[in-house]
Amino acid sequence: MSFKAKRFAKLIHFFGLPNYPRFATFVVVMKNLVVFASGSGTNAENLIKYFANSKDFRVAAVFCNHPDAFVLQRASRLGVPCEVFNKEDLWGGKVARLLEQYNAWALILAGFLMMVPPAIVQAY
Repeated sequence: MSFKAKRFAKLIHFFGLPNYPRFATFVVVMKNLVVFASGSGTNAENLIKYFANSKDFRVAAVFCNHPDAFVLQRASRLGVPCEVFNKEDLWGGKVARLLEQYNAWALILAGFLMMVPPAIVQAY
C-alpha cells in the first residue's frame, strides 16, 4: 500500500468512519481535451502524440471548420474522432452540445483562427 493510501487509512480510522474500507481505492479520472484546428494539423498531431501516454489527460476529439483540412486525416490515422462544423454550428450551439457529449475538460486552439463564442470560452 502506498504512503498516501496508508495516511488516508489512518485518517479514516482516527475520525471513526465505520463503513469505509481499510484499503481505499483511489480512482484517477482522465480529463478529456478537445483540439480545435483548421489546417494541416502538425500541432494537433503533436498534441495527440504527447497526451497518448498521459495518465491524466487525453485528446478526446479534434474539431475542425474545414472539411478538407489535412488535420482530419492525421487525427483519424491516430484514432481520434473528428467533428467538422461551420460558423453557424459554432455560434448556433451545435459545437457546445458536441463538447458536452465528449465531456470536454478543456479546449486547445491549435492553429484555429475563428473567434470562439464567449459562452464556450466561459464554459471551458
